[in-house]
Amino acid sequence: MLEEEVLIPETPAQAGILEDLAPTEIDNPQGVRPGIIKLGESSEQKGKGLADVGMTAKEIPVSRNGGGDQYRFPLVAVRKATNDFDESQVIGTGGFGKVYWGELNDGTRVAVKRGSPQSQQGFAEFQTEIQILSLFRHRHLVSLIGYCDEKGEMILIYDYMANGTLNSHLYGSGRRSLSWKQRLEICIGAARGLQCLHAGNEITVIHRDVKSTNILLDENLMAKIADFGICKGGPGIDQTHFTTLVRGTFGYLDPNYFRTSQVTQKSDVYAFGVVLLEVLCARPPVDRSLPEEEKNLAAWAMKMQKKGQLDKIIDPTLVGKIRPDSLREFGATAEKCLADRGVDRISMGDVLWRLEYALRLQYAVVQWDPEKTMGTVKLCAFHEKYSISGKHFLRNYFLEKYRYFPMFV
Repeated sequence: MLEEEVLIPETPAQAGILEDLAPTEIDNPQGVRPGIIKLGESSEQKGKGLADVGMTAKEIPVSRNGGGDQYRFPLVAVRKATNDFDESQVIGTGGFGKVYWGELNDGTRVAVKRGSPQSQQGFAEFQTEIQILSLFRHRHLVSLIGYCDEKGEMILIYDYMANGTLNSHLYGSGRRSLSWKQRLEICIGAARGLQCLHAGNEITVIHRDVKSTNILLDENLMAKIADFGICKGGPGIDQTHFTTLVRGTFGYLDPNYFRTSQVTQKSDVYAFGVVLLEVLCARPPVDRSLPEEEKNLAAWAMKMQKKGQLDKIIDPTLVGKIRPDSLREFGATAEKCLADRGVDRISMGDVLWRLEYALRLQYAVVQWDPEKTMGTVKLCAFHEKYSISGKHFLRNYFLEKYRYFPMFV
């Protein structure tokens, strides 16, 4: 099924208040890397090629995994890596262009995203992607190895994600069946990536296009957030939102953002709530082949959630495999993400905590003990093994409704 991207032209008033990506000068706290492009470029510099805003053809001093340099690739090297952009090596297609798998001289497999040279909007997204990924480094964000802007090209080179997109494992032909544990761990990883963007350091970012096709999985099914082309930096300390043109994908769009053109971090939270339902129900956010009331996944699932019947619409492969407490917490988390008003939604930090809690509930060893029950509060315990400096320990957890208490033994 093709996704429909939403693009609503901004008004002249809105155009005057679009914000720059980030402050002109930043420190380099943990999690922030030296920028590839000077972020404080003037209005005269906007729209120019990367070489026109202080870039040189030499390697760019951005560390990758603590060593090596991220740099501008010559076009000949990219052509060699992709076998001259062989169509048989295409692994994805989107609004920006095609994605190829390729192999560098040292044998490293990479993903190569090639934009359309004729697209002015594509160039803006190309710049933004480089800016964001030069600022943030996190295990749950895709890693940018380098780029190529030679001869008008807009090419981005990333680490290769062997298991592709999350949605390819949820529905469609040849999908791989994921266990409930795997699904929860993927959601937790994606939430950590978004939390890094929202609050990982002094520079905050709104992704604006959170969806299952922008969550990639590596060979170990570790989730990584991808596609930062329409991200917005901020808002700042004295701001609660940006007013900007509406960008995103139908089915994931925050209704408040759609109505007012005001985007906040809670817009990402709403979209992530839709992803949670995709993971649970294994169906796309909009399916026009279904009866009218079931076409929109978020509306349909929340109707079932309020009736206490969310378990009736889950992926059939999960029936009987999810503990009721875990499903209840997962459904409540999605519901809090999908509140109509942004102020009523939880933060990504809260989403992350609750998903981790749902995972713990799934694998808790329930020990009902009347002497450990106070009123309607029921306690249960489970164990977690961990190691510190080579020594092995066992941690007991006692869980209540929304809290857990570690006790060391």
